[in-house]
Amino acid sequence: MYKTKFKVVRHKIKLCEYYLSLPWTQRELMMMMTLELLQSGENLPLTVKLLEFD
Repeated sequence: MYKTKFKVVRHKIKLCEYYLSLPWTQRELMMMMTLELLQSGENLPLTVKLLEFD
């Protein structure tokens, strides 16, 4: 499982929590989050920092 730290604005936190709940790899997670932000039409700063693996 990943332990990640998110810096998000507005209500993107729930979106990130949703992605974290899925059994995806780190790369797929970042790709989907990037696509979601692009499709939302918002230019929001999003930083995902991988802290450690369990």
